[in-house]
Amino acid sequence: MKLKLSFIVFAALITLCCTISIRERLEQLDNNEFGKRILDIIQVQINTGETPVQTILDILMKLREGLLNEQKNLEAVFQNSASDCLKMKPQLKAEIRKYKKKKIASETSLTTSNADLEDLQLQLRENEKVHAALKEQGEALNKAREDERKKYEDAVSDIARMREALKRAKEILSQIASGESSFAELDRHMGSFKVEYDYARGLQKMANTFAQMASKADPKLLNHIFEVIDRIIQQLGENEFALTQSESVKTKLHEAQAQQQRTLIFDASTKIQNVNARIQDVKNRQLKLKNDISHYDTSIQQKLKELGDKAAQCKTQKNSYDQRVESIHDQLAIIEEVINLVHTHIEPVKDYVSNRSSSD
Repeated sequence: MKLKLSFIVFAALITLCCTISIRERLEQLDNNEFGKRILDIIQVQINTGETPVQTILDILMKLREGLLNEQKNLEAVFQNSASDCLKMKPQLKAEIRKYKKKKIASETSLTTSNADLEDLQLQLRENEKVHAALKEQGEALNKAREDERKKYEDAVSDIARMREALKRAKEILSQIASGESSFAELDRHMGSFKVEYDYARGLQKMANTFAQMASKADPKLLNHIFEVIDRIIQQLGENEFALTQSESVKTKLHEAQAQQQRTLIFDASTKIQNVNARIQDVKNRQLKLKNDISHYDTSIQQKLKELGDKAAQCKTQKNSYDQRVESIHDQLAIIEEVINLVHTHIEPVKDYVSNRSSSD
C-alpha cells in the first residue's frame, strides 16, 4: 500500500516537473515574436470552444507547409539571382578587360602617331627650305637675266646712237664738200660724239682722226673717211645682229631654265602640300585616338561602377536570402516543437493558453 502510494506521488512529481518544464518552454515561445503568433492562433482556436487537437495540428501543418513553400520559392528566386550574378560579374570583367585592351592599343597608336608627326614636321621644314632656296634661285636667275637684258638693250641703244652719229658726221662731211656746211659744225658734232662716248678711247681717237683728216679738205681723204664710216656702220650692224642673236639664245636658255626652275618650285610646293595633308591626317587620327581613349576610360569607369554595384546587390540579396532562410528554419523549428507539444502535452498547452488569455 505504501509502495503504491509512493509510486503515485512519484508520478505526480514527474508530471508536475514535466508540466513546469513545458510551461517554461511555452513562456519562452511566448517571448518570441513568431512563437507568440503561433500561441495566439492556438488560443483563438481554444477560445472558440471545443476544438479537436487535429484541427490545431492541421493549422500548424498548413503553416509549416506555407513556410516550406516560401523557402522553396525563395531558393528558386535566389538561384536565379545568383545565376545572374555569376553571369554578370564575368561579363562585366570581360568588358573591362576589352576596354583596357582597346585603350592600350589606342595609346600605343597615339605614341606611334606622335613619332610619325615629328617625322612629317621635319620633312615639312626640309621641304620648305628647299622651296625657299628654289625660289631664291629663280629670283636670282630672273635678276641675272634682267641685268643681261639691260646690258643688251644698252648695247643696242649705243650702236643705234653711234650709227646715227656716224651717219650725221658723214652727212656733215658731204655738206662741207659741197659747201653747204662748215668745219665748225663738224667740230660741234664730233665734240658731242666724244662727250657721249668719253668712256671709249678708241672711238674718241677715231673721231679725232676723222676731224684732222676732214680739216685738210682733201676729197680723197673725205672719200676714204666715207668708206671707213660705211665700214664702221656695217660693222655696227653686224655687231647688233650678233648681239640680237646672242640675246635670242640667252632668252631661250633663260626660258628653259626658268621653266625648269618653275617645275622644281611646283614639285617642291606639291611636296609641301602632300606633307601638310599627311600631317593633317595624323592630327585627325590623333584626335580620334584621344577621343577613343577618353571613351574607353569612361567605359572602364562605368563598368567598374556597374561591377561594384552588382557585387553589392548580389551581396545584399545573399544576406537577405540567408537571413530569411535562417528565420524560416527557426520558425519551422518552432512549429515542429509546438506540433510535438500539442501531440504529447495538449493539456498543459491548453492550460497555458487559457491562463495566458485571462492574463492578457
